[in-house]
Amino acid sequence: MTGPALLVVVPATPPAADTARVLDWRGVSSVGPLRPCRICRQPAMMRDPDGRPCHKVCAEQHEYERWHARTDLPHQHRTHRLAA
Repeated sequence: MTGPALLVVVPATPPAADTARVLDWRGVSSVGPLRPCRICRQPAMMRDPDGRPCHKVCAEQHEYERWHARTDLPHQHRTHRLAA
């Protein structure tokens, strides 16, 4: 017996000059004392790649929305949220 078929959706390739920044969370300096997240203002231990306090989910959602705001994708494609 086989499982259900999977639908794979591949997003449009962004223009080379307008690619989204990849956030690297592997560094030891990614964690610090609790400080307000730069996006949601709730306490956060994580630091974004620039060293500012930020939740990983907040930073990735912010970067995703920033990238989609700069691209010429149709509106319905810009409204999708990242899966938690």
